[in-house]
Amino acid sequence: MPKKLPEFQNFGEYLYYAYANLQMLHYALKADKPKYDRMCYMIRAKAFKAYKEWRWTIHNQLIIGQISLRIKTITTATKRYILK
Repeated sequence: MPKKLPEFQNFGEYLYYAYANLQMLHYALKADKPKYDRMCYMIRAKAFKAYKEWRWTIHNQLIIGQISLRIKTITTATKRYILK
């Protein structure tokens, strides 16, 4: 029996679903999971629901990611400078 593909009301929902899938993949890779498990699907469901209800926005997630990346870069550079 083939899997049923989700149906979306508009392009925005499709985009939210795609971004929720990226979050699921990110978690699975970070947790070093060879296959998606129940927790991965729970993360995707929570993210998709939050995007649809406008509790989360993709823009905010991107900014948070950029800030954390900058903090990690600054911290790494500071450690290198101190250790010299």
